[in-house]
Amino acid sequence: MREYRVVGADAKIEVETKDELKDRMGRSPDLFDWLAIAVEGCRQRGFKIQRLGETPESKNNQIMDWYLNEQKQNSSKRRRGELKFS
Repeated sequence: MREYRVVGADAKIEVETKDELKDRMGRSPDLFDWLAIAVEGCRQRGFKIQRLGETPESKNNQIMDWYLNEQKQNSSKRRRGELKFS
């Protein structure tokens, strides 16, 4: 939510200060700052962040795919044991 602006002839990027952000938003970004620092600290200490980009939809599809596959396998097993009329 921070604003960025280009300053000077060198085209340097200036980031909005925390005080300016608090004045503009009316609240402090402390909680998100804490989260970003905590995640980065964990990453630096070797924790692997693997599911960062996974969406709930893809997880639900994996569960549904597993369920449908199991249903097919069980259905074929039941059919093998059925009595057949001749």
